[in-house]
Amino acid sequence: YEIHERLVGSEMCIRDSQEAKEFKSQVAADEAVIMAAQLKKVKVVIKVQCGEDGRVFGSVTGKDISEALQTQYKFKLDKKNIRLESPIKATGEYDVEVWVHQNVTSTVHVSVIPE
Repeated sequence: YEIHERLVGSEMCIRDSQEAKEFKSQVAADEAVIMAAQLKKVKVVIKVQCGEDGRVFGSVTGKDISEALQTQYKFKLDKKNIRLESPIKATGEYDVEVWVHQNVTSTVHVSVIPE
């Protein structure tokens, strides 16, 4: 009888644990939707060294955009979640797709300007 109570108790703990994980996952997804909406309003400015023709010395990468989001707007977004088809090599205005959560993406407007 005592073993049965332990098994039933552990099953309830497992069920509660799974429900807690699902709840946390749903909260994270809801927060991601809010963050995605906020990111669409953001304009990140990145100053770069460039030649007279507007070509950047080096390039602007996901890491640069991630750091700019952190310093300018306090958004923490891993560089792996910034989807650049290729590094930005010229000054100008760019819309960059970012992955906020499993099924939530957003767009960040990036302005690359000369120093």
